Amino acid sequence: CSLLPNPFSTMIKTRDIHKRSKKELDLAVKCHEDTESKEYSYVDMKVMSMEKNDKICWTTRFPDGLVLKSNHSLIPEKHRGTLNPKYFILDQDDIKWFKSHQQSLGKDDVKQYECLSSLQELLILRPSKKIYLRGFPLACNGSDVSYCNRVFADEVIQIIPILLERQNRRLADSDTRLQNYRKKWNCGSNGGKWFNTICTFDGNQIMYSSQAVLSLFEHFVIASNYSEEHKKELLKTMKKYENWVGINEKVNVERGLIFQHMFISKTELDSDFASLKDHCELFKSGKGDRMKDHQPDDRIPMQEYIEICKQFKLSTYRTKRSNQKDEMPCWLARTFYSVAWMEKFLEPSENNLKRLLWSGFKHRVPPSWHQEIDDSMEQIFKVRQPVTSSITPDQLEQMKERMYQRIASTARRYRDVEFEPRETPIVTKESFQRMLRAGKLPSGPFQICVESDDEGDESN
Repeated sequence: CSLLPNPFSTMIKTRDIHKRSKKELDLAVKCHEDTESKEYSYVDMKVMSMEKNDKICWTTRFPDGLVLKSNHSLIPEKHRGTLNPKYFILDQDDIKWFKSHQQSLGKDDVKQYECLSSLQELLILRPSKKIYLRGFPLACNGSDVSYCNRVFADEVIQIIPILLERQNRRLADSDTRLQNYRKKWNCGSNGGKWFNTICTFDGNQIMYSSQAVLSLFEHFVIASNYSEEHKKELLKTMKKYENWVGINEKVNVERGLIFQHMFISKTELDSDFASLKDHCELFKSGKGDRMKDHQPDDRIPMQEYIEICKQFKLSTYRTKRSNQKDEMPCWLARTFYSVAWMEKFLEPSENNLKRLLWSGFKHRVPPSWHQEIDDSMEQIFKVRQPVTSSITPDQLEQMKERMYQRIASTARRYRDVEFEPRETPIVTKESFQRMLRAGKLPSGPFQICVESDDEGDESN
């Protein structure tokens, strides 16, 4: 979460200074002389949420004592439909101010919460409020992930005029930059394609390999009329991405995590997308998926989900939870629906593609459900579950380093290993000596159990 106190700092690029007049530079310095900004790393966040509604009732705490909540968390559910609040972030000072002024904000119950309907409404009554911008780190590269944060375009457009006004630099009526930003950043119609990309330092767009494979799968298998005619070409392209990141059948847990973070060029994906359209016409008649009419958190009857799957001769799944017998959340139904298409489209041996697609599906599943969905997927496909992305950048770098060290040491007969007691086999001293004489050692890490002379005393 990026903290942007009053007012927002804008950096002047060194190469542009010679192009500016002294008056312009003096104005820029004056506007920003009191500027303060602070960026908080997601690694430092401690997020707590209510199980029933973790999208709204969350609280984030930071080591310096900062506490953040959403405006939605203070608005009663019965008023959200009337107010239609726009999302913004409150700190503990904002919450304290609201609670102390709540009764004076209006006699009507709804009126008391109108100031929380949007950031602009609250700033009218509380002009000194600190401005917060949410950032979402999408890549792990050491401990510094700030360069690859992504934000919601609507929130940035909402904040720009507020910060400019605080700097006494209001936009002129003839200034069309905000309108241009709205058009440029709009995520609307884009020819039937959606790609959640990341920009590199030189402006090239890339995306995770799991995202690239998932986008092809959802466009050419789920969103179009599935047929065997284009399966060969589609599998060829998907396997190209699989080979690109160097996956093999003996992928270990750490390698499984790393290949999820490998990137695919968007230019390459665009080219493959255009080529595949020659083999399969997108959306040529549609599947009539009634689940599209529901919001992710809506609960749909189990029978409706079963009927949709039967329409395309797909397998149906259900969880072990007692409250999922007659109905289930729409996001869960969509996940199982996609998994059924995976089962139908991919051969039993296509474990690597299943892992990649499985990684891509993770974004649809709330964290509290991850383990249960992992177990279900493991039963369905009989493949070892991939490591999720809920890991700190430092941990990822350490795992990478350990993997590289192991690869580099394969030429040595005896090498250092990192013992993991829960997963490594234990051998006795005698059996180890027999293996040495035979020239055979376990393929992975192992422990030698040596019994001491003292009865009941054992050391590893």
